[in-house]
Amino acid sequence: MGTTRTKTLIIITIPETELFVTGSAVGKNVTWLSAVGLTIPQARKYYDAIETVVNFVSVKAGINKPGRGRPAKVVEEDEGETFRKRLLLHSDDTKFVTVRRTPKQYGITSKPVLDIDGFTCDLASARQSASSIGQAIEDALRWR
Repeated sequence: MGTTRTKTLIIITIPETELFVTGSAVGKNVTWLSAVGLTIPQARKYYDAIETVVNFVSVKAGINKPGRGRPAKVVEEDEGETFRKRLLLHSDDTKFVTVRRTPKQYGITSKPVLDIDGFTCDLASARQSASSIGQAIEDALRWR
């Protein structure tokens, strides 16, 4: 991961993608982009980047680090372990993280990929979203 830091700003880029996570100690917020078709290692790096940015901003802004929070609930899934949609935040039903596999011939499926909605939010919401992304990664690992 490539990291650029100033006194009040951090930008982390995710290798092999065009994705990045930014954080501002002045605005006390975190921003990440929507991502489609991330592999499990790429999703894990994205998750780590969000966590790192939350930690940086909380230290530089001089505020207590927000609690991690519980992963948000699953709102849609199928029985064949090919699709699971989870809210990023308990209080917002417009932002999701999705784990999906594509069925192939003879009962074989593709490797799991993750889709993550992006947005700008405060530190507590970013930590909550990271927790939901982390749980989605764990779901994807069980499907392998």
